[in-house]
Amino acid sequence: MKYLALVLAVVIGLITISFQPKSPVDTFFGPTVKVQLENGNGSGTVIASKFDHGQYKTYVLTNAHVVNGQKSIKVLSSVYIGNHVVTVYTNTAEVYKINVNEDLALLVLTGKGDRFPHVATLGEDPDIFDTVYAVGYPYGSVALTKGIVTGYLEEDKVSFVRVSAQVSHGNSGGALFNESGRLVGVPTWVTSISTMVGAVPINYLAHSTPVSRVKRFLSGTPAED
Repeated sequence: MKYLALVLAVVIGLITISFQPKSPVDTFFGPTVKVQLENGNGSGTVIASKFDHGQYKTYVLTNAHVVNGQKSIKVLSSVYIGNHVVTVYTNTAEVYKINVNEDLALLVLTGKGDRFPHVATLGEDPDIFDTVYAVGYPYGSVALTKGIVTGYLEEDKVSFVRVSAQVSHGNSGGALFNESGRLVGVPTWVTSISTMVGAVPINYLAHSTPVSRVKRFLSGTPAED
């Protein structure tokens, strides 16, 4: 009986360890990466990291306008250690698939490496008033902002999620997460509302590509959900 009790304790311990919940830092910051270019940067989200032909291939979702025509692309990942941002991962990348009309691109990392430790899970299109988190690298530094879905906008027969979470230059191609940590959109463009003088922006209306369009774009690729 003592042996059986010991075995059960070990099994229960393993189950407990296996189902440890992710921390908010891992959930929101983990899959979000900087897409470094020769003349600036955007953001991206790791959506798949799969073993293929003897090595792991990692795929990053971003906007087409971030990488279109770029010859040199690097992907960097940063984490917060205390209040300091530390870059923990760097790799080169190339465009695997791009659709300029949808403003979406899929990158594949070209350098050898292990499985990427944090991969985003695709959710469903958010509803109006849902709480969302925009994560990316505005002006080159990783940041998170919180807001709600304020509506949907149709521009040239293409729909976008309009959110109150503030985004800035460099957020393009990053992640819009729901409260469960699932990817529900890709921050794509912003409209700034300025003062009467037109010099100081006082607010931003952020527009994201809904995840339903992302899923259609990924259909038939190794990153398909």
